[in-house]
Amino acid sequence: MRRELQALRAVAVTLVVVYHLEPRLLPGGYVGVDVFFVVSGFLITLHISRGLAADAPFSLLGFYARRIRRLLPASLTVLLVVGVVTLVAVPQTLWNTIGRELVSAAFYVENWTLASTSVDYLAAGSHASPVQHFWSLSVEEQFYALWPLLLLAASVLGARHGRARGAVIGVVATITVLSLAYSVHQTQQSPSWAYFVTPTRAWEFGLGGLVALTVPVLRAPAWARSALSWTGLAAIAGSAVLLSGETPFPGFIALFPVLGAIAVIMSGDVPGRHSPSRIGDLRPVQFIGDISYSVYLWHWPLIVLVPVLVGGPSYELPIPLRVAVVAAAIPIAWLSKKYVEDPFRGGGPRRDASRAAVPRGTRQVLVGAVAGMLVVGGVGGVAFGVSQARIDSAQAELTRFTAADLPCVGAASLEPGCAGRTPDGVVPNPMIATRDATEQTCQQAAARAEVIRCEYGSDAPSSTRVALVGDSHANQWMPALSRIAQDRGWRLVTYVKSGCAYAVGLGSANCQAFNREVAERLRSESPDVVITSARSGLGYGSHADTADAVRGFAAAWEPLIAAGTRVYALADTPEPEKAGLSDPPSCVAGGETCTISEARALPDDALVRAAERTGATVVDLRDSFCFDGRCPAVIGGVLVYRDSNHITSVYARSLSTVLGRHLEG
Repeated sequence: MRRELQALRAVAVTLVVVYHLEPRLLPGGYVGVDVFFVVSGFLITLHISRGLAADAPFSLLGFYARRIRRLLPASLTVLLVVGVVTLVAVPQTLWNTIGRELVSAAFYVENWTLASTSVDYLAAGSHASPVQHFWSLSVEEQFYALWPLLLLAASVLGARHGRARGAVIGVVATITVLSLAYSVHQTQQSPSWAYFVTPTRAWEFGLGGLVALTVPVLRAPAWARSALSWTGLAAIAGSAVLLSGETPFPGFIALFPVLGAIAVIMSGDVPGRHSPSRIGDLRPVQFIGDISYSVYLWHWPLIVLVPVLVGGPSYELPIPLRVAVVAAAIPIAWLSKKYVEDPFRGGGPRRDASRAAVPRGTRQVLVGAVAGMLVVGGVGGVAFGVSQARIDSAQAELTRFTAADLPCVGAASLEPGCAGRTPDGVVPNPMIATRDATEQTCQQAAARAEVIRCEYGSDAPSSTRVALVGDSHANQWMPALSRIAQDRGWRLVTYVKSGCAYAVGLGSANCQAFNREVAERLRSESPDVVITSARSGLGYGSHADTADAVRGFAAAWEPLIAAGTRVYALADTPEPEKAGLSDPPSCVAGGETCTISEARALPDDALVRAAERTGATVVDLRDSFCFDGRCPAVIGGVLVYRDSNHITSVYARSLSTVLGRHLEG
């Protein structure tokens, strides 16, 4: 292995680990994954191209067997450990998610699983899975599965015209350009989807492959190569410092860390006292690079599971203990490499992996890989199946509870005359809290810009026309609003979209397109009342600060107010996550008190400021959530929060009386 590649791997895994340990230290540390992709594209393309140029026919089975020996033993070991720990020590409220993702990770489709959930803003409140970092490994495995087929086909077809190598370069270049274009487009339209899916990442492997096929090492003076290598490292480091979770990624911006990695690779291992190789060749750096795969595998399960095992799902380790947990990943990774990776990797004939020979026992390797994946998938399936049975039972209980329509539950228990009439138990069961979002079919996904219009209540021409607009924090009020609409004979229409506050200039490109269409519809429909709400903070899906958000809300509401529409701004509900409680359902399931600080859970809300500026009516129901500066997770026998930032539908429905009083003015 070229020493600068090992050093680059050490840089990549360090960036990722530091980012996962504390994102504020390196807000763009996730670019380490992109560096890994470039290195993988370079190495695999180099190996395949050498195999294609060999005298013996290139063996696809041999290639796949070597990849399996190299990667699957360690990854399946990690997944199996996570699965066993989950069944033994993790609260069952987390089994459904972990079980599903264990199966996805075992079969290397975790990136598509996360993409399908990330496009739904509800997923933002989910507890982190200890195997979600397998999304990048899934992308790599999908690359390893398809890349040799494409290169082999290009080589065979090109050889008919005496241009095998040129055909391979042409195919790699074409895929790279198309993937980059698709990545830029999707990152603008749906950054959450674009982040995970393979087609938006293929160009990063492709650029590494193009370097392997054309200029694997630059022929230039040492000083020039040294300068180029430093420039590449600066691009990677700058990306890690300057980018953040709010940066739409990958897209064009990913070119900075990717080209930085390319620069380091093309520079090679440069001699000289001022060369980065003086640092990269140090034994500790080479050691980290050598165990980087195992470090990546083990560090994230430790970060996620150790706090759960020590203090429960909502427990946050102090910084010194978090550092200690991450530090423990290094000896664990070394042991994993020595006793899991290396013994399996050592099988097969002793010759260059790029050659055409098929390793001995290829059939056994393939069968063993399938068996291992099935075992891990089975463990995940058990966790998923057991939790699903409890979920089905809890769902039936919730159905009976809803049908009973008891008068003194949830927020209604705070009404005069309800003292002592609160039922025993907690509804919904914490096992199904994240699913208690019954009004979701009319909420557009974050990835799509098409407007969904749903209508509730009266269709009489004389009825009061009410529109609900905003993101999932607006839509979470629907159980209360639909009951109010039915009782008062309103005609209620909804225009809501995940992660998309109703404002001008905020959010992703498709959010802004969605809002422009909503504004046009509101202009033509002229509703009597518009009700809106939004999740406070977090940049409102963009880089907006509070002042930007206030201007954006005001610009969206002012035309409505000028046209005579009454605008009600529902102040955001408390967010447990902001107060240090990331998983209220699991906290309640563990029998804890689970109260949070009102001051921390309800920070400054730009929506309220915009209402004060425009004359919109503020509806602030914090007194139905918090008492004496504390906000409990259970009120009147009802679980208030379904995740880290949304309220349950049961609790929302119990707010219909108090909300209705505020909407009468």
